[in-house]
Amino acid sequence: MTLAILIHQVSGRPIPWLLSHENIELSFLEYALLSRWLKLIQKKTPLPYVLGFREFFSRNFWVNPSVLIPRHESELLVEIAINTVVSMSQQKLKKKFKF
Repeated sequence: MTLAILIHQVSGRPIPWLLSHENIELSFLEYALLSRWLKLIQKKTPLPYVLGFREFFSRNFWVNPSVLIPRHESELLVEIAINTVVSMSQQKLKKKFKF
């Protein structure tokens, strides 16, 4: 799947299309960039560092080796924190207005 993601980023073609077509043509520049990225992957560079971004809450965040990569599990922690703050705020309002 990593290869499909890399080719998607290089070519702009949708991943489902790439998975259903075995032979695709890349331009020289696309091939050169893909080749460079594959060398980084072989050196165990994390995919977000190779691509330069990571999706988090449906937004792309730029990452590099100086930045921690957002994990998908972190989205759950943020959702729990938001729900806790909202719940606490609602409880304070109920106490203030005695609903």
